[in-house]
Amino acid sequence: MPASVKSIASAKAMRLLIRKNDDRRDKGLPTEVKGVTRFNDISYGPAGKWNLLDIYVPATSSGDNYPLPSASAHVSAGTAAAAANSAPNAAFPSEPPLRRPVPAIINIHGGGWIYGTKETYQFYGLSLARQGFAFVNFNYRLAPEAVFPEELDDVNSVFHWVAGHAGQYGLDADNIFVIGDSAGGQMACQYLTALADPGFRAKFGYEVPRLTVRAAAINCGASFIDTPEAVAGAAECYFTPEVFRDKADMLRTEDHMTNGLPPLFIQTANHDFIRDCSVRLDGFLTGKGIPHEFHSYGTDKHPQEHVFECDIRNKEARKCNRDELDFFRRYIRQQILRSAAFKSKQTVPS
Repeated sequence: MPASVKSIASAKAMRLLIRKNDDRRDKGLPTEVKGVTRFNDISYGPAGKWNLLDIYVPATSSGDNYPLPSASAHVSAGTAAAAANSAPNAAFPSEPPLRRPVPAIINIHGGGWIYGTKETYQFYGLSLARQGFAFVNFNYRLAPEAVFPEELDDVNSVFHWVAGHAGQYGLDADNIFVIGDSAGGQMACQYLTALADPGFRAKFGYEVPRLTVRAAAINCGASFIDTPEAVAGAAECYFTPEVFRDKADMLRTEDHMTNGLPPLFIQTANHDFIRDCSVRLDGFLTGKGIPHEFHSYGTDKHPQEHVFECDIRNKEARKCNRDELDFFRRYIRQQILRSAAFKSKQTVPS
């Protein structure tokens, strides 16, 4: 059963409203920032503009304590698109842009499963890249043209693309981090749960990509979407009645969450309209003993809204983003090894 006329109309109205708010928020922000090199419009799949990604690579890595040389190549929209169907290395820098690979964030954007592009998230991504993490920023197909689980299929394609091309862009496939906000938070949890649980993964037909996810952040994320009531409105374009009839077992992500998940940073805001999702997820993870941290931002005097962290002019957003990156840094493999070596030295008798 296709999406209803009512849900499609709701999706169109929602797209216009969110786009207007995002444009207002980001007006005047630069698309190029010092210390970060962009690689734009790289194809990762067959769906045209919906299967394009950008990569923002910092000149200084969070994985090391010394500066690294800047990248020497900048892939433009034209060269990346042309190279997707030409020689294998035509779209890539001839050598990794940095002397050492950089811990990388794969960002799964939000937008209610019906809205959003990498362009909307470029300013947020560039701000994180300036702090020492490469940032993979991608488009995926949207409802109503896409129906569950096609958006998650695109997420899976991106992870496998990163696994196969990390070295060409100086990304450290052994230090991958994931961020998802709103609908992207739901997909991040669902995909990471599938990677950790073979039975759940088999329902989607996915294979584990050759990379290591060290930790993840779920920002104002949707959760517990296993009933039609949980996705009423525009989201019905993606989670159609047919999906709930034929694929309900694929929606029960929380039933499959285990300690195999990477450490999670769960974040919400005091005026987040789906705050209850984060609070409920926190309680659920606590009950199951799954490692995570829960953070809530905003006060009565300075309230914060849904996905406030994307507003890089917002002081509280900058604090939230620093908190998340500090959380990630604790799980960078080199940091763990250095910490273990230091502790070992401290315990050796003199």
